[in-house]
Amino acid sequence: MPSGETRELTFRTSWGSGFKDAAEPAAMSARRCEHAGHAPAESVCAHLMQQGSVEFPGTTVKESIACLARGTTFDPGLSLDRGAFSFRYGSAHRSARIDIDFDADAEIGGMAFRLAVAGD
Repeated sequence: MPSGETRELTFRTSWGSGFKDAAEPAAMSARRCEHAGHAPAESVCAHLMQQGSVEFPGTTVKESIACLARGTTFDPGLSLDRGAFSFRYGSAHRSARIDIDFDADAEIGGMAFRLAVAGD
């Protein structure tokens, strides 16, 4: 990613109801992923829509961090309810800053997992 450029996606999940802005908010669960048309983010969204946990969204966040921060592990019994994480990914010659925010979304409902990548 070019220096100074940032791309992000937001994976939203709701367990026990739909999203507040949905035409039919009375669903048992819901998921959506926003990627602003960026092809790599769209690919990640497609994966999250198939494999991301709606009932346990913190698991998806832990798996994403472990994937991006090689060598990172979490105790299987750890339940992630919310958090903010920032770290570097890449080499000494070329890297990107990864910012992850995970929290409840009071406006739309459910949980929001935001992943932003900024080129250094």
